[in-house]
Amino acid sequence: VLAKEKPDYFIFSAGGNDLQQGLANGHYIYVYDPARPLDQYLTPEGNAAMAQIESGYQTLFNELSQFPLLKVICYGYDYPRPLVKGGTYIGRYLREKGIPDNLMAPIMASVIDQLNVVIKRVTQSANFRYLDCRHMTDPYTWFDDMHPDRDGFLALAVRFEEEMNLL
Repeated sequence: VLAKEKPDYFIFSAGGNDLQQGLANGHYIYVYDPARPLDQYLTPEGNAAMAQIESGYQTLFNELSQFPLLKVICYGYDYPRPLVKGGTYIGRYLREKGIPDNLMAPIMASVIDQLNVVIKRVTQSANFRYLDCRHMTDPYTWFDDMHPDRDGFLALAVRFEEEMNLL
């Protein structure tokens, strides 16, 4: 498709659904333990998922290297809000792990921070642009616990446009 359509830009991110599915399956986050540091809730399976996500990025970037004029922006996700609308996609799975409501956001922030590290690292190694979306939707409403509402998506669209204008 890229060879045929010859787009100027390729905007990409991945891994969010992989992590969400691992949460749903109960494999990526430890059961709540008050002694566990909040930034150490990814299980070995969760860490393996991060490595798999990184490998997937690298595979894609190897393919994109055949398009040297293509401007590539990879973005890292903003922090989810596990309690919005009762925790449709994230909060409910964290509750199943016994995680208290007040610790859900910091635990997920740690997971998103780790995912952003992966995206940034791979993006830099491929010489593509990394766009950090963390905190971009803080002042906006959210549709559910994974997705901003219209106002948040509009703010993100403006930020993407600004980034594209820098390339």
